[in-house]
Amino acid sequence: MLRLLFMYAGCWLTALMLLGQDNQFASSSIADSLRNNANAVIREEFAEYTYLSARKNTGRYRRVITVLNKNGDKFATVVIPYDQFRSVTNIKGNLYDANGKLIRKSKPSDIIDLPYSSTYLQFDDLRYKALNPLVSQYPYTLEVEYEVTYDGSYYFPDLAVPGNYNLSTEKSTLKINTPLDYELFYRQFNLPMDQPTIKIMETVKSYIWTVSNIKAVDSEPFSDDLFRYTPTVFTSPSVFSVGGFEGLNKSWNDFARWQAMINKGRDVLPENRVREIQDMVVNIPDEKEKVKFLYEYMQSRMRYFGIQLGIGGFQPMEAVMVDEVGYSDCKGLTNYMKALLKTVDITSHYALVESGGDFPQVLPGLIYDPFDHIILCVPLSGDTVWLECTSQTIPFGFLGDFTSDRHALIVKDDGGELVRTPAYTTDDNFQHTNTLV
Repeated sequence: MLRLLFMYAGCWLTALMLLGQDNQFASSSIADSLRNNANAVIREEFAEYTYLSARKNTGRYRRVITVLNKNGDKFATVVIPYDQFRSVTNIKGNLYDANGKLIRKSKPSDIIDLPYSSTYLQFDDLRYKALNPLVSQYPYTLEVEYEVTYDGSYYFPDLAVPGNYNLSTEKSTLKINTPLDYELFYRQFNLPMDQPTIKIMETVKSYIWTVSNIKAVDSEPFSDDLFRYTPTVFTSPSVFSVGGFEGLNKSWNDFARWQAMINKGRDVLPENRVREIQDMVVNIPDEKEKVKFLYEYMQSRMRYFGIQLGIGGFQPMEAVMVDEVGYSDCKGLTNYMKALLKTVDITSHYALVESGGDFPQVLPGLIYDPFDHIILCVPLSGDTVWLECTSQTIPFGFLGDFTSDRHALIVKDDGGELVRTPAYTTDDNFQHTNTLV
């Protein structure tokens, strides 16, 4: 009789455990404060990145999100990019109804694998794996887990909570594991001073950031960057590698030196082209006029074509190839313009910048790569000219709001420095129209 009682008790406890599992993601358990202004709620989020060496690292990721209405569907679509430097494995997905009951588990056929396409890249090796729940009954919950193997260590993961407008968070954790002697750089916003929690076990040092119960933020016109008033952590490596090119990241000079290393020898043109270009400007005595002539010459025969294959996402196409084919991306075209000026003994500098009309800023106190565009800096006597080499129509020496008034990293042969691009005042902005009717 006692044995039977224990058996029934065990069955009863098992049933309770299963019931708890079914209801752990019930939408009714979400606090009202997290529903306010929210189209979706992150129930659990966990990212663990393990730095094994400069050339090989791993990541484990898990996310559980409850979508409250149709406007929240975009948060439930999981898109995992990969390329020759990243491989994605062990993707698992579970779908739950409003009561937290499991509806179905994902199958391999549910995961799509497509090339990544954008308006500015026409040829690249970036692909993505995606999982879309395709549900029309709200609310619902999607649970996704996957692993990533990294061939290199250029980017470390960040923590951004909630990371989007109209999205709230119950709990989010970022964990980064490094060797004991490895220096991890980070900058955090809107977090307690006791974060991160640092744990040391034998040869591994772990940095752990955890935040809970973060309310959704409603989007407002002209508001500041979201990370300025929500919990955010930016991380950056001190030693890294991309495509076999290793570098230090302890100063902007270090980072620029790495870029100079992968650019080295790629701004050289054939001797016959060098003589031809020199003959073009032989009768132009003024140095600035020479730059203007060669810039407009480059614009007249080059066009933009985005190419990012492997290390080509960081390294410019060789100038000799650009000269032959007549196209390249911002890296290749800027490097080609640098090569043209080099033929007539005019020094110029490859410059990394973050583009866009919102005037993004480099975070002080953290060496990392926020840059997505390349322009050319030409330091002349008494003046510095900035050239946008991807446009066939933009005037000589003009940047516009795409790259003006922000930090740029100047790359020189032996390093570099962080500088500021020109700012345009109201006096610099005008439109002059003559009309004869």
